[in-house]
Amino acid sequence: MFCKFQIPLLALVLLGLSPVASAAPPVRVADFSLPGAARPITVAYDAPSGQLLIGARPRSGFPDLYALAFGPDQKTPALSWSLDLDEKIYALAVDGNRAYLATSGNKEEMLVLDLALGTRIGSFDAAGSADAYTVEVVEPGLVSLGRRRSGGPEFYHLDVNDPMQVIVREASEDALGTQPPRNPTRGQLVAAIALTTDRGMVAYRVMAGGEPEVQVFEATVPVVFGDINGDGVYRLGCVGDSNTAAPLPAFPSWCEMLENQIADPDFQIVNVAVSGATVVIPNLYWTSDAVLQMEEVLGFEPDAVALAFGTNDILQARTPDQILDAYLAQADMAASRGVAFFVATTPPLGPLFYSLTIPLNAALREMFPSQVVEFSDGFTNEYFKPDGIHLNQAGRALRAERALDVLANPALHDPSHGTPP
Repeated sequence: MFCKFQIPLLALVLLGLSPVASAAPPVRVADFSLPGAARPITVAYDAPSGQLLIGARPRSGFPDLYALAFGPDQKTPALSWSLDLDEKIYALAVDGNRAYLATSGNKEEMLVLDLALGTRIGSFDAAGSADAYTVEVVEPGLVSLGRRRSGGPEFYHLDVNDPMQVIVREASEDALGTQPPRNPTRGQLVAAIALTTDRGMVAYRVMAGGEPEVQVFEATVPVVFGDINGDGVYRLGCVGDSNTAAPLPAFPSWCEMLENQIADPDFQIVNVAVSGATVVIPNLYWTSDAVLQMEEVLGFEPDAVALAFGTNDILQARTPDQILDAYLAQADMAASRGVAFFVATTPPLGPLFYSLTIPLNAALREMFPSQVVEFSDGFTNEYFKPDGIHLNQAGRALRAERALDVLANPALHDPSHGTPP
């Protein structure tokens, strides 16, 4: 999932400013050189198509407009199409599958292009020969066009529903007109556009000449879930029973071990697990359950929760269907708050109860295929204390490793990550 920032945090990094961001420092991961060493002067990004439009300084025999796509990962630039318009493009605006260009053309101050086909589908000729310097989409089907001072109107509101028959809805004069946009010199920054991704952020930096003209940067976050409240912290709530609870600092649970392994100042855990807790309510023998723990942990505004129950539920003769329904209820609670939800499989519980965990864990894996943390497979006797129920240090460490596989950003654990191409 990709979207454009209202305030492009990564763009601030690229511009040399100090952002309030929790992503790792941006790393340059790809470059693209425009054909013929074109010198960009204006840029626009079309989010629906994922295309970057670049208007370049006119050169005889070379394109003036380039459309770049970046692939499913948004990091692999490739030329989609280009056009030789033989006009100077002062400004670009996009709306749906169309692009609007403010140009120096005497008979087509505004051009309308089809983004999918990369073809011209309409134009608008304003009275006189003054260049159009600005173009902006006011609302779908309505475009504002601004020109330099001239003998005719400088500002137009244009109905572009039919690009072949553009209709002037309003025209007005202004003694100053519009000022020409900044003409970036060779090597200057033209634009930096930042996007959010499910792994952090990616940004496109467009330079006015000097290869490469397009540079792609990536900044990753320490975990796979997002910072839903925008506080700069990726906060995980750990909810569960005695194998998640951490009674003493000297004996951390998998949750604290996970925090230590990720070792990122922007990642935090909130562990509210309690010994004897169940996911099914009511708890027949003890006081804590998933409902109470979820109410408590959501008060800390986590970005994600990981639930690890089942042991005490099975010991209280709860059925797999009852346990699964209880997990689904908590998944709905997390979803209502916009919190990412993860669920752990129930540990084997020794030979006496192992057969009871099999249908439960199969149901959990089927119901939450991309959200399951595997706390069952591979947890043989050496990972448990003599009672066969409680994990020893090796078992807690294996749980942390399994949680790391699902919850953490794998890119941060790739030795090659961060190496520029």
